Amino acid sequence: MPKVDLLEFFDGVQTITIQLRDGVRGLRENPSTPSTLGATGGGQKFGDFDPSFSHLEQRTWVGGRGRENWSDDQTMYYDSQALWGLTEDKLFPAPLYNFAEGLRTTDDNLVDDKSWKKLINAQRFISVSTGAITADKDYLWVRRRGTPGTLTLELRANSAGDADGSVYKTVTKSTTDITDTISIFQVFDWASTQAMSSGDHIVLYGASTDTESDCWEVAVDADGAGSKTATTGSGDWAAAAFSMLYRLTDADTKRKFLFFELEGATYAVSVNDDGSASKLYINGGRGTASAGAATTLTDSGIAWTADRWINAWVKIIAGTGKGQLRQITDNTTEVLTVATWDINPDNTSRYVIIKTPWWTELSTTGLGTVKSVAVLNNIAYFAQGQSDNIRRMYDNAGTHTYADDSTNKADLLIAFPNAADGPQMWNINNTTVSATRADGDSWGNNLDFTGVSAMSIGDKSFPVTNAIVYDSRLYVAKEDDIYYEEDDKFYPQGLGLNSRPGKETGLAMVTQGLFLYFSWWRSFERLYGSTQDDVGPWRGVGLPSTRRGTISSLASLPPMILVGVDAHTGTSSMLAFQDEKYHELFRGYEAGHRLRNIYVQAIDNEAGNSRVWLSYNGELLYMDVSLDPLKDSSMLYMHEAVCESPVFDMGHAETYKFFKEIDFTSENLTNTINLEVDYQKGSDCNTSSWTYANTVYENDGTVTLDVGETKRLKYRMRMQTDDASTPPLVNAIVVKGYEVTPVKRLWNVSVKTSTRVSGNITPADTLYDWLWDVCQKAKKVEMKTSFPGIGSSGENGVVVKIEPPVTLWTRLNETKDWTGEFQLVIREQ
Repeated sequence: MPKVDLLEFFDGVQTITIQLRDGVRGLRENPSTPSTLGATGGGQKFGDFDPSFSHLEQRTWVGGRGRENWSDDQTMYYDSQALWGLTEDKLFPAPLYNFAEGLRTTDDNLVDDKSWKKLINAQRFISVSTGAITADKDYLWVRRRGTPGTLTLELRANSAGDADGSVYKTVTKSTTDITDTISIFQVFDWASTQAMSSGDHIVLYGASTDTESDCWEVAVDADGAGSKTATTGSGDWAAAAFSMLYRLTDADTKRKFLFFELEGATYAVSVNDDGSASKLYINGGRGTASAGAATTLTDSGIAWTADRWINAWVKIIAGTGKGQLRQITDNTTEVLTVATWDINPDNTSRYVIIKTPWWTELSTTGLGTVKSVAVLNNIAYFAQGQSDNIRRMYDNAGTHTYADDSTNKADLLIAFPNAADGPQMWNINNTTVSATRADGDSWGNNLDFTGVSAMSIGDKSFPVTNAIVYDSRLYVAKEDDIYYEEDDKFYPQGLGLNSRPGKETGLAMVTQGLFLYFSWWRSFERLYGSTQDDVGPWRGVGLPSTRRGTISSLASLPPMILVGVDAHTGTSSMLAFQDEKYHELFRGYEAGHRLRNIYVQAIDNEAGNSRVWLSYNGELLYMDVSLDPLKDSSMLYMHEAVCESPVFDMGHAETYKFFKEIDFTSENLTNTINLEVDYQKGSDCNTSSWTYANTVYENDGTVTLDVGETKRLKYRMRMQTDDASTPPLVNAIVVKGYEVTPVKRLWNVSVKTSTRVSGNITPADTLYDWLWDVCQKAKKVEMKTSFPGIGSSGENGVVVKIEPPVTLWTRLNETKDWTGEFQLVIREQ
């Protein structure tokens, strides 16, 4: 430890000791900058215009998901759920999804508008009566508030209209199961199945210790009256002015659906994982009218369910009135009611019913295990492998008619519009890994694949996974490469895919514009001519491990491509890919539910928005998608969307910040249409740990944070609505705060020196040479003093940089002995 008036320096080789000229007054300490406030690149947009504050404004989200740091791209966000960011300068929930009907046995009460009830006090218990069903599980929309106790669901027998009968099944959930405050379509799954009689009850209740701020909430239909509430759940039930939402289902069927269009109608055929016979469904129905009038179409040869087709559309595809399209306002068992026809239909009018949640199973199809479907000349052909004949179907004046296509067999069929030779059907055989083709024909004739010799598609080591028509050629995907056909020969594209061959190669294929897109490994590729690039969702921060998977489907909805991610045991999702950016429009509601296919239904503009069908967990979901949703009054939106911001560090990772508040420029906000805001700071960023900040109930609101002593922060916005037709809108978000620059000290030092010194003080000549050496060579120099906080006793030395010295000679003799002073500027590093 140097004496009070001495400073000691060590450069790793030698120790230099200097003496202050006026004792302790020879050392003066200053901050290296006049202010600790840092000027950032956030920019001033509005507010207090104090230059010491950063206004970090985001007013568009078209850059999509996957950005780690906000300062790198101010059009992106970190992650999202059910969020639409594709519209410039707007952020709002994604389109609402719903369940198809007619594919499985269910009993449910689901509506578009969702309100919420807390399971506390007089409504701690909520019941709803059910229909008759043998139920395997139940789903409820629930959300967590704070840290509640156990959430319990019971199936109870009916007792004089109340839920006081015996308890059939009990399932409990806790905060270990539901770890976040985002609403979830929660499964309650019990052992075996339960036969429910009409009038039995679902009862949901929270813990007796739950409070207003620590409780469970359940979604309800505020316009219903089918629920009852109770304090104890036994003998004290009272009628409620709402109905709890639920969905009882039978056991899941592991399958995916293949889609196709045939004469104006959309069909789906199941491909079952267990290899059992496929089932064929039509969306809506078709037939030939028996009569018509100004506002009706009658089909006396059919027996519809009354009111089933309300809000669906009917189109006349042949006969009198061909081309007319009308929305159905009512239906009986044989009469459709619509707006006035331009030309009344008659008994020559063939029609299809489209754009409905209802799918109708077609019987006596004769199908085995379908592997693919192709439509040529208004005939649907079903490939069924090398053991079963190709099956075909056509619409015979409203009657589906089936036949084997002779003894022809196929693993994959592809219709090809050959410009020179007319429509053709290509037939892929995966036993020989080869292809043949036949000219298209009419219903009464079988396809003839014998006219062309089988063409090998590479070697037999890798099977064909898919095929598509692109750039007027047939492109075939095998596990190891993409091949194209030219003059009855198949040539490998040579894309290097054989470095990681697998069944994912080409599992999904789609064309859009000039490009061919196809899946490979856990990504997908874009091909133009011989140029290929990877455009998969792994870019940026990628998908979290629980949501990664196979690209199972690609569907074109220009200008976007819908990307299905089958996460297998994880949580599957559908992403919109546009301008090389990703936006998540759908996330699966349960881990292990697979997203196997996506299909955009062909619908006339007059019938409204495109309908997207998702083959999810062995059934079908759908959402109507508009390219400009806010200008479409028919659009419906999800009740909740989540936007998770990138990290805000004001462009400097090492500095401390104070985050004052977040301003939201917004529309449509009310007490029930709002923005809930959480945040993370410091090491909690990008973890599952969130701190609730506040809720914005009014347009252009502010959430106060007052978060300091942190180097970074991010927010999460949960956009919520109880009206599916009125989404919360966000136009801009501004994060306000300031940063503190690293605080460094500067010392002005007056040193007296001489060539004749005593003790361990460094002589003037040596000191002079050393000072000039260290200031030019960027050596590491540590300084120790007797001053507290500046490398004094018990402290580490302070690493410093010494500026070139100012030298004053006061005496010099003939022997070159001299005395003088050094004026030093020493900077803390």
